[in-house]
Amino acid sequence: MIVRGRLTALPADTPVPNGTSGELRRAVDNSLIVAVTTTDGWYTYEMDGSPGPLYVQWTYAGVTHTSHSKITGPSAATDVGNVALYMQAFTNGIISGAGANLALTATGAAMNVTVGAGAALVRGILYDRLASSTVPIAAAHATLGRLDYVVVRVVPRGAGENIEGKAELVVITGTPSATPALPALTQTAALYEFAIGYVVVDAAVATIASNKVVYFSTSFVGATPSAGSVTTSSMAANSVTSAAIVNGTITGADIAANTITSSNILDGTILAVDLADGAVTTAKLADLGVTETKLAAAVQTKLNETYTGRPSLMPGTEVVATGTLSVGTTRTLYTLAVGPLTTGVTYDIAAFGGVTVRNNVNSGTVVTKININGGTDRTHEWQNVGGVPRWTEVKQSAAVVGTGAAVNVSFRITGQSGDSTDVRAGEVFVMAIPR
Repeated sequence: MIVRGRLTALPADTPVPNGTSGELRRAVDNSLIVAVTTTDGWYTYEMDGSPGPLYVQWTYAGVTHTSHSKITGPSAATDVGNVALYMQAFTNGIISGAGANLALTATGAAMNVTVGAGAALVRGILYDRLASSTVPIAAAHATLGRLDYVVVRVVPRGAGENIEGKAELVVITGTPSATPALPALTQTAALYEFAIGYVVVDAAVATIASNKVVYFSTSFVGATPSAGSVTTSSMAANSVTSAAIVNGTITGADIAANTITSSNILDGTILAVDLADGAVTTAKLADLGVTETKLAAAVQTKLNETYTGRPSLMPGTEVVATGTLSVGTTRTLYTLAVGPLTTGVTYDIAAFGGVTVRNNVNSGTVVTKININGGTDRTHEWQNVGGVPRWTEVKQSAAVVGTGAAVNVSFRITGQSGDSTDVRAGEVFVMAIPR
């Protein structure tokens, strides 16, 4: 934004002396924007974006004068006060050919991105950036990644006479997650955000690499690229994401065979809903192109199963007869290892254990116990009379956050009172389901 005006003295309307000071202030709260000085009465101030409605105030010869930026009526055939309304006839976007088109880049030297000079039109409000400069990105999370939007934020016409027209560039910091998603944009009558790109902030990074910045270079208003002018050589790797493409606009006829490789696709950008049934066949996948890091947690868990004795998902085993159990003795019937469970993923774990017991003489009491990951025991007390074999069981459930290691489930029995007890055949099952 460029503010230019002239300070004069009444009644002759002559320019104030050179060096006379004036103050630019915001209309919404009277806060100072900047102090300006005059040459032949004129002053000029430049800034990125717009603070919204403002006024200039100066004192000369003991008299304070104020000039407001608000329009008081129509000018000739055009109502200047409604220019923002007229401009809403245009689509929100970056103004093509203005400066460097607000290009979003990173050098990999610090936790920031560079936004080039340029301008954007959002809800009829102009945001202009006078020169290329850096914008800071918040520190990375120690163990989780996130996605940050870079947006032009404006206060639309009608939001309030002393605030409408404000325009600025801001970074919306996303939420760290094992599966990061872009934060929500505010797009209301009182505040409107238009994204020019986003930044991939991986866990524990100290710099933003050049390939971690996605610039929405197709979101232009004004001139549009001519047919064939946008080629793969003019686009950075990963610069076109699924969020920037309308579903169905790119068909097989638009893409040469083998031109899209796994290195051109950002992890997680192609979802099941984007693919027709049977569209991806083994012939379309490069050898070793599908890795565990590109698969959802539920599929990773399936890959981690080891069906040789102790499988990680829904494992079960038979408990063999273990003989006489004396009063006061605890015996571990079986311990199952479930996992490894994917780091950061929450699993609902359910465990079941059952065993047949028979007291040796007349009556005996036993307690069956089951435990998940060293947590609280779930117990079941059972009494048998008459020496007849009976079935006793116990169940337990828990929510466990995966750490990359296995979780142990222990099934035990204790001789509680009465005579000794024979422990016969039984079984134990565990189910671990990722949320």
